[in-house]
Amino acid sequence: MTAKSLLIQARSTRRLTQAALAAAARVPQPSVARVERGRRDLNVATLDRLVHAAGCQLAILPSTRTTAAAAAVAVRHAVEDHNDEAAYRSVIQLADDLAAEDSAERVALCVTPPVATGDDRYDAFIAGIVEHRLSEGDLPLPKWVPTAPRLSTPWFVDEWGGDDALSATPRALRDRGVIIGDYELVST
Repeated sequence: MTAKSLLIQARSTRRLTQAALAAAARVPQPSVARVERGRRDLNVATLDRLVHAAGCQLAILPSTRTTAAAAAVAVRHAVEDHNDEAAYRSVIQLADDLAAEDSAERVALCVTPPVATGDDRYDAFIAGIVEHRLSEGDLPLPKWVPTAPRLSTPWFVDEWGGDDALSATPRALRDRGVIIGDYELVST
């Protein structure tokens, strides 16, 4: 993760504007904008101060697996590049990583609310994956999951899946309008 993505996540988690974060951190707003555009990198102490001003904290997880927040950032970039395949692969990688992780670490990988990806389908997909993988272990859901998007029109992720995909879709995904068979939720 970069300082840019960490700062954007912290700010979006608390629904702060750049100006509000800058005021809380007592730095000029253009400085925040430069970091978020990737034009300025930060040392850890400065990043920690900005993240703390947003009401968050930096933490180290004992895992190298993908977080839900990092997956959302990757999907957002893929959506901006009109690359559905990369967006899909990022969500499937998240599903793989959550399935492979132990209980406490699995929850920790999902705690930080993901940024909006720019595509409600993928926002619902990420939330559905998180809910599904945590529910498999009877683990608690992060606060952001119940309020994450639900699609009004079902999205058949695999357009050729049809009734097979519908019947094999895990409940957490189906309830969000994301139709994908559980057999598709592992990378090949």
